[in-house]
Amino acid sequence: MNLVFSYFDQIKGPEIFYSLPEEISEKFSKAIKGIFDSTIDNPYFEYILKDQKIISLNFEIPSDWARGNNEMVMISIISDKDLKSEHFYDLLKEVSNKIKSDMNIYKSLYIKDKTTVEDKEIDEKYTELRQLLFSSFDKLEKKIKELKIMELMSSRELSLAGAHRVFGTIITACISCILQEKPLVLCGDIDASNALLNIFNRIFLDIHSLDDKVTIKKDCHDISPNCLVINTKLGIFDSGKISDEAHNAISRYLNEAEKKGNDDAAIIFIRQRLSILMKVADFLKEVLSEKKSIKQIIKVIKSDLRIKIKNDELYAVQLILKARDEEEVANRIIMSKLNNF
Repeated sequence: MNLVFSYFDQIKGPEIFYSLPEEISEKFSKAIKGIFDSTIDNPYFEYILKDQKIISLNFEIPSDWARGNNEMVMISIISDKDLKSEHFYDLLKEVSNKIKSDMNIYKSLYIKDKTTVEDKEIDEKYTELRQLLFSSFDKLEKKIKELKIMELMSSRELSLAGAHRVFGTIITACISCILQEKPLVLCGDIDASNALLNIFNRIFLDIHSLDDKVTIKKDCHDISPNCLVINTKLGIFDSGKISDEAHNAISRYLNEAEKKGNDDAAIIFIRQRLSILMKVADFLKEVLSEKKSIKQIIKVIKSDLRIKIKNDELYAVQLILKARDEEEVANRIIMSKLNNF
């Protein structure tokens, strides 16, 4: 497993800039440089090489020193080919966003050209980039471990319907907790906790990265009171509180999902419904400039997005907006107790 940062040198072409935890072999170096030349119109790229594969994201960073005022760079992950590429997209996107948000980070690319380019910020930006890559590699290691645990569980994989029957309203609360971007801790039974995490990873695939949101612990003691803590050994709420205003909609989704016939269909159905909530939250952030009733908002959503949603789903949307620090927008949705029925 490797994390590799590369860039397009204006004279030499694609170059490997940094790799972790160690230098990569010549075959991977050649492959990554080849990918760099192939991703002009397609930012994500996957390349399979025997029993391993390379998942890459190419992007640009603003630069005062490059032609066209942009540096072409790429972040790549080398992993076992059996691991699904989509599990790494969130991490690649996160790393690229952090790099792009660091002002003057482009200067780090000129660390070898200090004899011709004089700028005291080059060393500083090089150090910042290295630290960012080391931090990202730590996250990658954690992600790989989780994925391998999920693979070990796959032969005895717990279905969504099975989890719902075993854990009941706990599943509803966990999904709501993740939607609200609150920390969730699964503790007590490692196997059961991993089985639940596997379900949540499948549900929130391409919606939310769960790396920093869900933690698994053997011991249920000494956990921050800010977390929702689920004891999976006993199947109970251990500690912590979250808003339950999204519970009605999520519970309805789970009941409808059980009627879909198989586990994949059930997971896809839940994912679709949660994606709709996210889309509606994005939409309301842009268009909701004054207070409106649920009835008015549902009408606008149906007209502009061609999406039908129910009253209880707007409660979930309101929580999503609050989780995004869009309190003002959330409060423009006029709620009443009757709206939840």
